Amino acid sequence: MVGEFERSSLTQREFCDTRRLELGTFRYWLYQLRRGSEVSTAPRFVPLVASNSPLPGSCRIRVGQAELSFSTLPEPKYLAELLQLMDR
Repeated sequence: MVGEFERSSLTQREFCDTRRLELGTFRYWLYQLRRGSEVSTAPRFVPLVASNSPLPGSCRIRVGQAELSFSTLPEPKYLAELLQLMDR
């Protein structure tokens, strides 16, 4: 994201608004990267437990103590955004 921002001609606020990012969080990571802090690029995994569900195509996602159930499989992009929000 920082690379995209630096290649754009947008202000930080415009960049964050167009991508629905929190400005404060973006500024924090921009500062961390610019000052040379090491940022872990190791992937973070969330356990996904399959269960025998009566509804075909349904799914449950558990992050910490929170559990979400869907009657149909959500779009991957939506799921990725949701998991990012739940991880805060």
